[in-house]
Amino acid sequence: MRQRSLACGLAMAIATTTTFSALTLPTSATADEVQYFPVASSRVGPYSAMGTGYYGAQIDYMNYVNMNGGVNGVMLTWQECETEYNAVKTVECYQRLLEKDGQRIVVFDTLGTPGAYAVINRMAEDEVVLAQYGYGRTEVADG
Repeated sequence: MRQRSLACGLAMAIATTTTFSALTLPTSATADEVQYFPVASSRVGPYSAMGTGYYGAQIDYMNYVNMNGGVNGVMLTWQECETEYNAVKTVECYQRLLEKDGQRIVVFDTLGTPGAYAVINRMAEDEVVLAQYGYGRTEVADG
């Protein structure tokens, strides 16, 4: 009796999940769709202890997402450029990473104030979002 109850419960859960998934999940993208992300890393230089783990994890995560079919079928692609936590090199990387295979970036993560100050005006002109995590230009803060 207990096994029958478990089997019925499992069957109902699978049927409900399958039906729910079919109704709520968007259709998968075509196999050739990709989303490009720039990786302006700082694995060497004054913040290499932080940058090595952070950027390694960022790339590992994108690989993990791709191993599981991407994001709704859209695979992630990236290109890395070393900034050494240096504003001049961050500008060079921004220019180099701005486009890959005909796809422009939509977001850029400098992970530091010097790089953010160096590229923010160019990014506004290029309509690229600057990802900032608790640092950057103080005049854009609220409070």
